[in-house]
Amino acid sequence: MPCDFSLKHYAEILRRAKKQRYRIMPLGEFAKSKPKGRVLLLRHDVDFSPRKALRLARVEKKEGVRATYFVRVHHDGYNPFGFKANAALREIEALGHEIGLHYECNDYAHVAHVSAEEAMRRAKASLEAALGHPVVACASHGDFTGISNKTFFAKRSPKKFGFKYEAWEKPFRKFFYASDALGKWGTGRCVCAELGSEERIYLCTHPVYWFREFYHTV
Repeated sequence: MPCDFSLKHYAEILRRAKKQRYRIMPLGEFAKSKPKGRVLLLRHDVDFSPRKALRLARVEKKEGVRATYFVRVHHDGYNPFGFKANAALREIEALGHEIGLHYECNDYAHVAHVSAEEAMRRAKASLEAALGHPVVACASHGDFTGISNKTFFAKRSPKKFGFKYEAWEKPFRKFFYASDALGKWGTGRCVCAELGSEERIYLCTHPVYWFREFYHTV
């Protein structure tokens, strides 16, 4: 099977990982148990479409694995309270996956003229209201204003805001990181090529780049 951004190839990546005895898990499960040996962490940044994220969630359910989905609350194109978006998020959770906040608090603080701490509290409360339960995971989203959101927790503890973990904490930084940002593998080759050579892999995908059919190789 060619390496592309099709749902079929994503399923093949998961099957290859299982065959090579990787423990495949969401970030929250790893943060809690920190198993040794081969591990494949599954993270999805829902930058644009919860409905496209749901496609990956269904593939994962079929393959018997779970992942973490980080959801935005400031994107102009979707609203976690929206009928279709909310239904997709609730189904993702029903399939056994974890949902966290894809925070943009430094950006929002600049736009809304509030403190970054207040921006974080508002965003967390908004997603919790949309889901109907506490949100305990978070990951920064790329900046909108040119002010990096990654700096928010440089001198702050995630626990202060009710999070159990942040996606860039030290335990995760020890993994080999593979991301499909902007529809290209940051490593220059598909993550399936890393299976076997890298023992601990942190896979971060963006569902908007994955399709039912894909018409050229990557």
